[in-house]
Amino acid sequence: MLRFFLSSRSAVVPFSATPGIDGSSFSLTRANNYAKRWAYSHNPQYEYYAGRDCANFLSQIMKAGGFKENAVWSYRAGNPTHSWSVANGLANRFGVTRKTTSLTTFTSRAVVGRPVALYNNTRIYHVGYVMGKSGSSSYHGVSYRPLTIAQHTDGYYGSMDGGAARRWRDQGRWVTP
Repeated sequence: MLRFFLSSRSAVVPFSATPGIDGSSFSLTRANNYAKRWAYSHNPQYEYYAGRDCANFLSQIMKAGGFKENAVWSYRAGNPTHSWSVANGLANRFGVTRKTTSLTTFTSRAVVGRPVALYNNTRIYHVGYVMGKSGSSSYHGVSYRPLTIAQHTDGYYGSMDGGAARRWRDQGRWVTP
């Protein structure tokens, strides 16, 4: 069970209770600000992988939020680790391993300040960052909690509920922490 700590400056979440997470304190405010700042462009301090930048961008967000680089998850110009730059590796690093084909289950399991992913028959192929979660909505008769998601590849941040991230709502195969 994750516990949330609030400070006067930002929401800080320890992830030590999640397998594969290092126990760092995480600032949701810093991570969300980074996601907003760089969702539609790329930070020149990092290499940009046109058409396949989702894990790299999400790693940058997690680092901005407070996660510390280590031997398994780090960025070195021209040579980032697998778990920094590849969707499946990043998902495993951050404990995003619970698959579902239910939109309701996907949005109820998604955690603000954490990655979510899409998978096909064989692997996780795309990741995004959950910036927020709203009340409830309905899509084709299915109730769900709209997420605000930031991602690269098609760079944006926005709501699943008819906003920029609406394509996440239509995918059908999701992965959560």
